[in-house]
Amino acid sequence: GQARLQALSAATAEHAARLQALDAQARALEVELHLASEAPGPPSPTASAAERLRKDLAAQERQSAEVQGSLALVSRALQAAEHALQAQAQELEELNRELRQCNLQEFIQQTGAALPPAPRPDRGPLSTQGLLPLAREEPLTRTPRNPALVSSLSPEIAPMRQNSW
Repeated sequence: GQARLQALSAATAEHAARLQALDAQARALEVELHLASEAPGPPSPTASAAERLRKDLAAQERQSAEVQGSLALVSRALQAAEHALQAQAQELEELNRELRQCNLQEFIQQTGAALPPAPRPDRGPLSTQGLLPLAREEPLTRTPRNPALVSSLSPEIAPMRQNSW
């Protein structure tokens, strides 16, 4: 999109420069035509050339306006695509956070029964109490928007998780 935008910008600049050159030519021909019209005699071929240049100039102005309009459309489309990409990246980040949380909860549930009982305070100063985060008892209530995305992020967990969704 940006490459197209740059190409359109370059084309617009090129057309603007060409318009200025044609405008300068048209002014010069108008001056020449004015001088020729003041002089007596048959009409010169410069009158038809001036008219042809005026038509060319008008066509170039129309084309320049069309290019500028399409440039504006491309710019709006590019902004919309950027917003959509940002929204997708944010959703992916949120899904990754939820997946990590689910993995942590599953790990805690799987290893929770295998942990040795907490040592009694009278046995010594070392204690593991408070080192592991508490697992939430309730499961996540939000269902993922795209289960294939979740399975692609963590293929070893996906078969176990798909049953619970």
